[in-house]
Amino acid sequence: MRSDRPKPVPLEVETTTERLILDDDGLAKVVAAARRVLADDGIIVFPTESFYGIGVRADSRAAVERLVRAKSRDADKPIPLIAATRVDVSRIGPMPDLLEPLAAEFWPGPLTMAIPVADLAVWPESLSAGTGTIGVRVSGHGLAVQLAALAGGLITASSANPAGGTPPLSPAGLAPELTGFAGLIVDGGLCAGGLPSTVVAVRDGVVAVLREGAIARAVIEQAIERAGGRK
Repeated sequence: MRSDRPKPVPLEVETTTERLILDDDGLAKVVAAARRVLADDGIIVFPTESFYGIGVRADSRAAVERLVRAKSRDADKPIPLIAATRVDVSRIGPMPDLLEPLAAEFWPGPLTMAIPVADLAVWPESLSAGTGTIGVRVSGHGLAVQLAALAGGLITASSANPAGGTPPLSPAGLAPELTGFAGLIVDGGLCAGGLPSTVVAVRDGVVAVLREGAIARAVIEQAIERAGGRK
């Protein structure tokens, strides 16, 4: 745990949301509170490698609908996930062979892969938003991984801001209209910021970079070439 974490700043709006400071309250207390909130299909705001995210159980339609309302999110915009392990990713569907070398090289890390969904009826429609795929990554952030495990292996990882807003680096940057929906805010201090995860998918038999982010397109292409694949 970082000892130089900036002093938490009080939230600008009072809500009934439980707020735990990761260093002061301890991981065990955070995990216990998160388990309660997730079991009730509630929303957790938590730190990741870059920004604060908004997490709910990915396999709960009620929870995902609550997230969509909290963010005022467009129905045609997919919701990305964080997986606790690569085994949890397989719950969505088999990983395309062309993506396997990228998973081996960049997971855990900021690479989101669009995995074809084996059974769309199992998952809330907002996760795929009509694409037939669900974007998922295995995070390198310890707390995010633990929360994903508490959520059954997969947790949503959309940035914790209303649609069109600025992703927050700390709880002090959370929009009041969003904090009112949250059952738990985990204050882990200041996040690092930077670029969002890079997003890749298989399109027409090749790996396509749908969004260039923390991992540069050239780095992805070099990894594919080393694996003998096609980009």
